[in-house]
Order: sequence, then C-alpha cells, then structure tokens
Amino acid sequence: MQQIGDPSSSFWDSPIKIPILNSIAAEQHEANWTEMLPLLQKGDSIFTLDTKSTISRVITYFDQGAWSHVATYVGDGRIIEAIGEGAVERSIEAYHDSRYRLGIYRHSGITPEQIDTYIAFMRSTVGDRYSYRKVFLVGLRIVMGIWPTGTARRTTPNMLITRAGLELLRIV
Repeated sequence: MQQIGDPSSSFWDSPIKIPILNSIAAEQHEANWTEMLPLLQKGDSIFTLDTKSTISRVITYFDQGAWSHVATYVGDGRIIEAIGEGAVERSIEAYHDSRYRLGIYRHSGITPEQIDTYIAFMRSTVGDRYSYRKVFLVGLRIVMGIWPTGTARRTTPNMLITRAGLELLRIV
C-alpha cells in the first residue's frame, strides 16, 4: 500500500490513468475550463480527481478507475455533491483550479422531466450528513474482493459511469 502515496510508483504508470492523474498547467486548465462551461447541461455528472490528494489517489486505486468523486450539475453554475460536511449545493467554481481534473459525463436517453425529478431529489438531500458508514462498507467489500452490485448508493464513482450508461463529453 505504500506505493499509492508515492507518485513515482509503478501504479501510476497505467496508460489509462496517466492523462487524468497528472495535474496540468494552469493555462491549459483555464482553456479547458472555458471550453467546458458552455457544454454543461442540467443533470450532467461531473467526475473529479484531486491530483494533490493522497485520499483521492487511494480511492482511484481501490476503485480501479480514474475518478474519486462525482457531483451533479444542476444549472446556473451550481453543483450538488456529498463532501465531508455532507450534501451541499455550491458553485462549480469550487473546481476551478488546475489541481482538479474533471470528466463531464451525460446521461443518454433521459428526458428533461426525468432530469428535473432527479435534481429535485438531489436538492432534497442537501443538508444531509455524509455517510462515512456507506463509504466504509463499500471500501471493505472492495478490499475483500466483493465488488459492489445493485443501486448507485452501493457503488463507486467509476462503476457508476458504466452502470448508469454515461457518455464522456469532455475532460478538463
């Protein structure tokens, strides 16, 4: 496990992960950010990785993917996500820093009414406490080799991409 925190270890040499796990120059991030903003639509999923965070890298290691976190775009430059303080609605500007890599994904085949229902549900969770217990249980299952199945509540960010049929629009 020591190699996870070491950016020079062979784990980080995966050709799939390298482009996302490495931070990018502030100028490139700014250009990507400027191109991304007009593409965003309500209901888009914004997957993130904090390239400066060991915890973020540990999550990608166990999840065997590129992303450690996911938020939902709700329109008007706002996202809803579960962070340490709990479920919050805040500005997408929280990720306007080159330390964050973002993957913008869109749900295909979903109606605007379904998106509005989903966003209403997400807004109803704002203020709820973060479920460290669920994270611990999913993590324990993964460590034991029992990959989570079932609903999105029992899955990891990277599993959600395929289970929800998300299409990648842009990497920032």
